[in-house]
This record gives sequence, C-alpha cells and structure tokens, in this order.
Amino acid sequence: MIAGLLRDGDGVERNIDRAAFWALRAAYGGYPGAMELVGDIYDSGSWIVRDQRLAAAWYRRAAKRGSDTAKAKLAALQSKAKNDQPVRPKQ
Repeated sequence: MIAGLLRDGDGVERNIDRAAFWALRAAYGGYPGAMELVGDIYDSGSWIVRDQRLAAAWYRRAAKRGSDTAKAKLAALQSKAKNDQPVRPKQ
C-alpha cells in the first residue's frame, strides 16, 4: 500500500501528509488495510489530534470487511475506554 511506504519511508522519501492522503483515499475506496491504518492514525494521535471515537469507527469498518487485526484493535480500544470511565458514586 502506497500509504504504508510513504509513512515508513520504505524505498521513497518519508512523507506523512501524503501517506495520510493515500490512506484516506484507499479507506474510502473500501480497502480494509487502509481503514485500519486510518484508525491507527486517529488512535495514536501522532499525525493529527487523537480521536478514539474516529479510531473506533475506522477499526469497525475494517473489521466488517474481515480484518482480524482491526477487530483486536477495536476490542482493545473499547476495553481501554471502559476502564478509563470515571466511577460515579452510587446515590
């Protein structure tokens, strides 16, 4: 995938902006690997502002297309979100 090569600088000059562009283009084109990469981008917050809601949405899309790693990442994200919820005192 072009986005991965650009992200890693594998055989080409590393270019995060172009990698994000191609990842989004491929994700909207229905490619599960790109959907997962977009989820990773949102989950890590290394390229853009971190947004776990959008990360989960992209992981969910990739999982529906059969990506087992996206399923695992979605489950981990949901588990972390559940554990990070503030505990409300009982009334």
